[in-house]
Amino acid sequence: MDPVRAALVVPGGPARLSEVACWLAGPEARQLGLRVCRVKNGFALPEEAVQDGYRDVKVFVVFDLHAGNEDEKKMAIVGEIQVHDHALHQIKTRMHKLYRVKRAHAAYLI
Repeated sequence: MDPVRAALVVPGGPARLSEVACWLAGPEARQLGLRVCRVKNGFALPEEAVQDGYRDVKVFVVFDLHAGNEDEKKMAIVGEIQVHDHALHQIKTRMHKLYRVKRAHAAYLI
């Protein structure tokens, strides 16, 4: 299964990213139908565990869509919300070409 993805680019460093992740897990987001399943905080990992030094916060959610009243069927969508630090995201954008070269199994796949 491939989840739906969204990215939020947030200025203000790790503390601000934490605020956004907390909001996504809070009551306002739940009222909108978002339920957090898992949070992967790249800032909490030791340096040797972070590939290429890039860090972000990934919030995995289930978005419950209500089809009207409670008697009708509901639909749920699994999603991933990536919360990026603005400064790190700027670097990531420029470094993406090198990342593709590093991951390619052959030159023609780049």
